[in-house]
Amino acid sequence: MISIMKIPSAYSYIRWSSDIQADGDSNRRQTELAGKWCEQKGIQLAPENILKDEGISAFRGKNLSEGSLGGFLASVKAGKIEPGSYLLVESVDRLSRQEPLKTLAMVIFQLLEADIVIVTLDTGKEYRNPINPADVFLLVATAIRANEESETKRKRNVAAWKNKRDQARSGGKKLTKICPAWMYLNETRDAYILIPSRVAIVQRIYRMSMDGLGIHKITQTLNRERVEPFNGGGKASKNPRKQWAVSSVNSILQNRAVFGEFQMKIRTHEVGTRGKANDGEPIQGYYPVIITEGEYNASAAIRNNRRTAATGRKGETHSNLFTGMAFCSECGGKMHQRRLGTYKSKNPEVTERYRNTKILYCSETVNGNCTSKSWDYTNFENSFLTFMRTEVDVETIINGGTDNQIERVNGELQQLEGERQVIESKVSDLLELDGSTPMASIKAKLAKHDERLQWIIKRAEHLNRERAVIVESRRAAKVVEFKGFPTDISATELYDMRAKTAQQIRSVVERVELYRPNLAKRVNQAGIQPPMTKESDSRVDRNYMVRFKGGAARLIYPDGGDAFESFIVKNMGFGEQAGLPKATRTSEEFAQARAGR
Repeated sequence: MISIMKIPSAYSYIRWSSDIQADGDSNRRQTELAGKWCEQKGIQLAPENILKDEGISAFRGKNLSEGSLGGFLASVKAGKIEPGSYLLVESVDRLSRQEPLKTLAMVIFQLLEADIVIVTLDTGKEYRNPINPADVFLLVATAIRANEESETKRKRNVAAWKNKRDQARSGGKKLTKICPAWMYLNETRDAYILIPSRVAIVQRIYRMSMDGLGIHKITQTLNRERVEPFNGGGKASKNPRKQWAVSSVNSILQNRAVFGEFQMKIRTHEVGTRGKANDGEPIQGYYPVIITEGEYNASAAIRNNRRTAATGRKGETHSNLFTGMAFCSECGGKMHQRRLGTYKSKNPEVTERYRNTKILYCSETVNGNCTSKSWDYTNFENSFLTFMRTEVDVETIINGGTDNQIERVNGELQQLEGERQVIESKVSDLLELDGSTPMASIKAKLAKHDERLQWIIKRAEHLNRERAVIVESRRAAKVVEFKGFPTDISATELYDMRAKTAQQIRSVVERVELYRPNLAKRVNQAGIQPPMTKESDSRVDRNYMVRFKGGAARLIYPDGGDAFESFIVKNMGFGEQAGLPKATRTSEEFAQARAGR
């Protein structure tokens, strides 16, 4: 019986370390060498047997831990690769450039012990088990040479980048041509040139952010207006739809390059840790300034407040100005907004009006943990803006004013809040440093940050006093009464107007506590006999407390029938009471309304 000898399989391993090698001759050369060897030996090289580690270095064994070579070695150990198979490599250093003993122990000998034949295509030599002692010396010599070459290249590369970083710090040549998308590097490589059209877009994004618009709304606005997105280095967008992405807008709002700052990084192998580490302090003035650091900090603070207190969908017109700020006075639960929705009446107009009515309700009423009643949202909003009109300058927002004094003070307070958050983050990072950083250096930086925080606190106190004076003068001047937002504008204009109003509310108000007890439900749940079947639900059985940042508060008993009127307005913690909002209903009218007359 004639036995047919099985032809062994061949596997080609191709590796290069950098994108430059990929664009050059490395891939083609290694592929052709493997193809010619297989043709000479009469072995077919299956496409699935071509293993590639593209742009992966072997100096630190990354091709073993993360690359195709590591996967091939695992398959050999698992018995998925038949003994006698060939592994074709251009040279030994394609397998590893680690220390010689690691190269032999981790790669070559493991393969040889599994009866895998290693073929070095540059010499045509085959290494098989048992290996010739002379070949061992040859492999060791080759491994030593490869490791020394890589170590020499690494040291030269480290020195070259250090020289570049030193030049960048001294104001000489820029570190790299890679830069934010609203600029490009000039031919002499010593300055970045702004692209005016893109700078205008970035500045507008920051203005919208500081006006209270969230990232999603900013993105929608840019796309609706067909503002063309951009890539880095002045290149045209590769996005075929030419659409802004939320991630792109977010990246711009987090890019400290807008006020000129650049943080240099140090490569992984220079610090011995994964990823990159900061190389010294950030360089100020490295990039051209298009946004002040204060404006950047204000935008960051506003976005942080939105994340912690104003999350959720805002609707087409920013329907809820109090998201994350309104709480139930009875149980402390958050107040949410929704439409009543399902209701039918014989009168179609009543049905439609009821379905479109928005309410604020305590989230704890859903699970039975609270008995409070809901509020008509529109009624509450109108009441709030009427009796907060001295602190929340809605009239200026509606009329398009941008240079009023309250807005200026609020803007600076937002900038200080943003800077405070940045400093506290830096302090937290310093406290988490390991023992490798000198303690004296940490203490010096902590002292510097503490000094700046104390200045911020004093400046904020001064601005709050200045705002109190401005508010007092507005009260004395009898500020125009709030009568609702305009109805003859587009949904987009209304959204922007309401978003700015919500932002101004958040800048001065800590929280709002709404109280409207369901007395009948309380009595019935308590089992009191006889149970109440009808509650005295008059227009005065409600109140809300506005707690301002700084400690002052205002208690308001609104007229449930007329949002622009109130029965009681009690101011607490304001000091001088003159000029503060007063009730528009008398105590006698309040008593009569409570009695149902």
